[in-house]
Amino acid sequence: MKTKRMAQPVYDDPNRLYEQPLWADLWFIVGFVLVVPDVLVFVLMLVKSSFSVELTGHAIGGYPFFLGRTVTLAFLGSVLPVLIRRSSRRERLRLRPARIEPGFYQDPVHKGVQRLWDGQEWTTEVKAGRRKDVPRMVFMAGVFFVVSLLLGLGASTKALNEAQTLQGGAAAMAGVTFFRG
Repeated sequence: MKTKRMAQPVYDDPNRLYEQPLWADLWFIVGFVLVVPDVLVFVLMLVKSSFSVELTGHAIGGYPFFLGRTVTLAFLGSVLPVLIRRSSRRERLRLRPARIEPGFYQDPVHKGVQRLWDGQEWTTEVKAGRRKDVPRMVFMAGVFFVVSLLLGLGASTKALNEAQTLQGGAAAMAGVTFFRG
């Protein structure tokens, strides 16, 4: 005896629940990982340049650009995509399943999870599926962190070397004019 399976709607959506906090979203983690090395590099520049007034002035002079870049990376890289996806996911909860009778159906918001349909609307009760992509997310976050840290350290070292070269050149010229008198 064959049982007739009724079609269930399949939704393409990232493996996330819209009720999860912002910091649990992958894109927020990626944006955070891109911003944290910049903050660490800037603190390192200030600490390294604290022995010289000219270097400190040079490091602090780039602060508005640094702050603008950090805020832009954090907002555009992580917060904005999350907010856009959350609004579209909430709209999907208004969709009805293929079968009308109450039961667990594939969740329109969270891939790999079944949500309870009570006959009228989707409830908050879910049967969680297994999340297989967590190690991959952690690995990618680590790669983003290391690459961003290396890029930030390279840029800060270049800026400090240029400032030291300018400072050394000015001191050498001052010494030459002093001795020529």
